Amino acid sequence: MHTAQLQGFFNIPVDHLYASYVFTRHFKKLRDLDLVVVSPDFGGLNTARSYAQNFGAGLAVIDKRRGGHNKAEVMNVIGEVKGKHVLIVDDIVDTAGTIVNTCRKLKELGSGPIHVACTHAILSGNAVENIGTPGLIEEFVVTDSIPLHQKALDSGLVTVISTAEIFGEAILRIHAGESLSVLFR
Repeated sequence: MHTAQLQGFFNIPVDHLYASYVFTRHFKKLRDLDLVVVSPDFGGLNTARSYAQNFGAGLAVIDKRRGGHNKAEVMNVIGEVKGKHVLIVDDIVDTAGTIVNTCRKLKELGSGPIHVACTHAILSGNAVENIGTPGLIEEFVVTDSIPLHQKALDSGLVTVISTAEIFGEAILRIHAGESLSVLFR
């Protein structure tokens, strides 16, 4: 599900599975670095906080304003990013405009390499070109929750990680009547 609140729209019990299960494994190499986890907006702050706690990292959030559909302007960065490795955690990336603007602002403030984790990568329009802006994004990692355009796959800019393990583990645990809480740590 895109948000945990969707659980309220079902007449049967459902569990929200989090991409952090696969992302924290992928980004374990960042654990020993001077890392800050960045939320690209206030809506993702709880998710970013969870990653920051998991990695023992700092936390920052982007204060942005939307000037229209797919138009976002980064106003402020709340948190310390200078000289730090950055992990931006986002739920959906469509045109990658917000991500690129966020990366530009972080670089202006003296951040180190920037890694991006995106659960649902729509990557429409010029998103692939935006992600490929030289010197901005070290690594752009997405789940396979939705199919990517061939252009994104062929670009060499996007790393896709599978969600099969978390879904398989959830199915096995539900079938065996076991708790799913281990998947949320």
